[in-house]
Amino acid sequence: RSESYWDGSAEVIGTTFVDDCQWDRSAEYTDYRTVISNVTNGTLDISEGYAGRMTKSFNAGDFFLSVDYYLPNDNASLTLAFSSDVNNIRIDDGNKYLLYKSSGSVNMRLYRVVGGNYTLISDNITGFVVGSWGNLQILKVGSSIKLYLNGVETVSATDSTHTSGCIGIGTYTPQIGTTSYRNLVIIAAESTSTNGIAACIPPIGGGARYGVQEEVYHTYTNEVRKGKYLVSTCVKTTNADADAIEMYLENTTDSTAITEDASKTVAIALTDTNYMDVEKEMKLGYADRGDTLKVAVRKTDAATEVSPACFVEMLNVTPTIEVI
Repeated sequence: RSESYWDGSAEVIGTTFVDDCQWDRSAEYTDYRTVISNVTNGTLDISEGYAGRMTKSFNAGDFFLSVDYYLPNDNASLTLAFSSDVNNIRIDDGNKYLLYKSSGSVNMRLYRVVGGNYTLISDNITGFVVGSWGNLQILKVGSSIKLYLNGVETVSATDSTHTSGCIGIGTYTPQIGTTSYRNLVIIAAESTSTNGIAACIPPIGGGARYGVQEEVYHTYTNEVRKGKYLVSTCVKTTNADADAIEMYLENTTDSTAITEDASKTVAIALTDTNYMDVEKEMKLGYADRGDTLKVAVRKTDAATEVSPACFVEMLNVTPTIEVI
């Protein structure tokens, strides 16, 4: 989902969208026909043909997308729309790019849709899996569109018709069985990024420059009784020596710690300007049910007042044991 970013004076919207499907986030999407948020299994399930879920307020220009998919049989379909100006995954409506596998097909196709009229960009796309979980990734930068299926580049196309729009996942028609998705991540791209993918938030400035610590965070309403979750983040900075950064976890309803060791923070020691992965386990008890939880990456008070850029590529929460 969209991350929130506090720049010390105002809250703005960041440029990442993450849905691990562990919570019902349907309010953040526009659904076309029936899409089920299966929070028990951590999936988005679609059994109806020509149904899908589009991002509501996240309009991406250049971006990197990754999503896991499950096709139960050869007759199940898969559709992904991007750079769309309409909130549906139909091939005969609006302006968009549309990638789909139809029922019974042994390949996928990528189309450009203009005013409901569609033109083929790439045909005979193979590499998707049936009967087990697979992964689909798209990297769109300028006129370049690249598709990766299970880590293998299968399409490298050029088209500059559509420059931005919402993104959606769904099914084609007819649909037989239930197509499932999980772990949807969209990261806005940046042409100057050294790793080819954008930093997903604006730079964070000094730690307490405005009397409030700048941070990037997710907030959740806890809907489970108890369980353990792994909070992970990927962080880099343009000047490691000038930054003091930490991961922060708290039950903001009652200000209690929600970690195994009862500490709310873990220091992030950036020794160079490369990305660094950081993890901390979050432990929820019965008393946390219904409360608001917050996970964040923030500058500490020790950060310099005029601080270099700090980028958070990912801030995610995933179960580590069965949630009871």
